[in-house]
Amino acid sequence: MTRRRLLWIGMGALSIAVAFLIIERARLSRSPPFRITTADVGRLHKGMSEAEVAAALGRPAGDYRTSKESGYVYFRLPWAYTKEWVTDEMVVEIGFDDSQRVTNIICVADPTETWWQKTKDRIARAFT
Repeated sequence: MTRRRLLWIGMGALSIAVAFLIIERARLSRSPPFRITTADVGRLHKGMSEAEVAAALGRPAGDYRTSKESGYVYFRLPWAYTKEWVTDEMVVEIGFDDSQRVTNIICVADPTETWWQKTKDRIARAFT
């Protein structure tokens, strides 16, 4: 091989290595997605305040999905007011009464997303 060809091969390999390091750094610098486990939901009970629920689940109510493209079924429940914790895997809806205490807890896991869809989403997030 000529020196010129070796130089091009070396520069190509170096470029690939640098691109890999940049992608890994970006992936590692991102905070992991917020998750709610069944154990977290198991700590909830009727009579808790909204602050106690937020402490048990780890964050205040909100939409923590990493991709807003995947929808979830939205339904309004007949309590004084409700709060939702929405993640990629689960929706937790808590009903509160007029004294701002938990009256009902609904937890719906999303079994519709396949392993392949999750893998594609992770790959796509690594490059965005």
